[in-house]
Amino acid sequence: MYCDCHMHMVLDGQYWKSAIERHADGVNRDWIAGILEVYREKGFTYLRDGGDRWGAGAKARELAPEYGITYRTPLAPLCKAGHYGTFIGEKYENFKEYLYDLYASFPEGVTETYLHPSLETDDLKGTTGAWERRVWEYKIMSDPQTKQHIEAHGIKLINYRDLAEMRK
Repeated sequence: MYCDCHMHMVLDGQYWKSAIERHADGVNRDWIAGILEVYREKGFTYLRDGGDRWGAGAKARELAPEYGITYRTPLAPLCKAGHYGTFIGEKYENFKEYLYDLYASFPEGVTETYLHPSLETDDLKGTTGAWERRVWEYKIMSDPQTKQHIEAHGIKLINYRDLAEMRK
């Protein structure tokens, strides 16, 4: 069993602009299916996609079970304007709107997402290059408007231990 813990289905490891262009008129299902088949042939059973804003990762997540692959993706990566990742992700400034749209799209049942909300500290800054995102996650999840949005959609927040208990 193998896993790839950081890939982007939308990219091909050659030239990002032509890889993205492949999906310009909509997600290229056949191409994605071909990539999933290669992963299956090589013995991969778990893929963690960093996401994209064109929907390639979302389509791969939909198709992956047909190939015996567990597929996780945040759908669209978030990035700060002017920093690395802006070519593939959603602007960091839209993070709150992104989360609200994501939560509103959850199907009935259990949906697993992950956040690492944190207060801004020197220790946090020294621990991760993603410290700004974690601070934004804290601010958004502490916002009373976020609580209202979550409750309005009938979402119950649980932690990882709760999820593990549910899976027993």
